Parts: sequence; C-alpha cells; structure tokens
Amino acid sequence: MTWLYRHMQRTVRYTDPAAYTTSDGTAVPNLLGVVRGVPAFFERCLFPVFVFDGGPVSLKQSRLSSRRKRRKRADAKAKAAAERGDHCAAARNRAQAQGLTKPIRQTTDELLELLDIPTLVAPSEAEAQAAHMARAGATEYVVTDDYDALLYGAPLTLREFASAGRLECMDFRATLDELGLTRAQLVDVAILCGTDYNDGVPGFGPRRALDRLEAHGRVWA
Repeated sequence: MTWLYRHMQRTVRYTDPAAYTTSDGTAVPNLLGVVRGVPAFFERCLFPVFVFDGGPVSLKQSRLSSRRKRRKRADAKAKAAAERGDHCAAARNRAQAQGLTKPIRQTTDELLELLDIPTLVAPSEAEAQAAHMARAGATEYVVTDDYDALLYGAPLTLREFASAGRLECMDFRATLDELGLTRAQLVDVAILCGTDYNDGVPGFGPRRALDRLEAHGRVWA
C-alpha cells in the first residue's frame, strides 16, 4: 500500500516523534499520515477503498528480504545520527526505515473503520486485487505509485497521489495504443527490464526491450 508508506515517511521526516509516539513508546506515524492524506480523496470527489497486501508470492521473497535489510540499515543510521545530534539525518533515515508492522496495520485498520472507510486484504499483491476491482467496474481508479497496476490491466491508475501538484494518470488502453503493444507484450517488456519478481536481462532498458518486441513479437517466440 504505497499511499500509506508515502504519508508515513512524510510524517516521520517532518514531524516531531513525540506527536506520533504512544505512551508505551510505540511509533504510529500512520495515524497522522491517514488523517492528513485522506482529505485529498474527498477534495477530488473520490471515496477510497484501502487494499492491503496479503501473503507474498515466493518469487518476491528476495526483493522483500532486500527491502528489510535496507530498512534495518536506515534504522541503524537514524539511531547513530540521533546520538551525534544530527536531527535532520535522523529524521531522513527514520523515514526510510518505515514498514507496515503489526501495530501499524492494526491501528490503520482501526482508524479507517472509525472513519467508515472500507478496507480489504488481497489474496497476495494489493495492486493485483485493486486492478481486478477496477477492471470489474467496482472502482474507477487504482491509486498507487507502483507501475504493477498497469501490468495487471488497471484501466486508470493515479500515481503520485500523496505528492502535492504532481498527480499522474496512467491510461492502460492509451498506453498500449501509443506503444503499439498488447498487454502480454507489455508484460514481456517489464520482464526484460526487471520487476519485483525477476532481475531482468542485463543490458535491457525500456527502449531496447520495445525494439526486441517489435522485431520478434514475444519474449518466448
């Protein structure tokens, strides 16, 4: 759920920790993040449904492990910066160390329930579930900063929703038409470039991947 990550990171980076830490020392920047971020949906006449990741697929384990190590390094840097009195570096690294811990998930669910905003847990990837809902007409947009939603076939995806003034709308059909690709070919481009599930092919970026698809039709051809 990239929207929540972004607001948690912004809260941690620019807010006194005392404002989002409970009396027993538990940091819950998600609560401030939700309260600050949800009004943006209503301002755009949108009513949100929050989708959380379920169990990760085995192909993504190495990427998740890498992210955990990165957050652990950021947390160590934050503590070291705090000890030497560098509060800016401490806040920056604390923001990078954020993750959806059990207290974060639980308190987010409780707050959204109080706000009467529906939530659900996907069978696996939240973007896949959200894209499925959008394709079925249950929702109008998928809001995420990940490009996965496009590969999953979400008709309209809003990116940078947590950023002021930089909202981007990805139109699935227009993207395929402009590139002259089918959805299967778009997935092949992503496989060549690399995704959360594979490292890609060395030397392949978007342009070269497109050229190869134009020449051969499919990766497996």
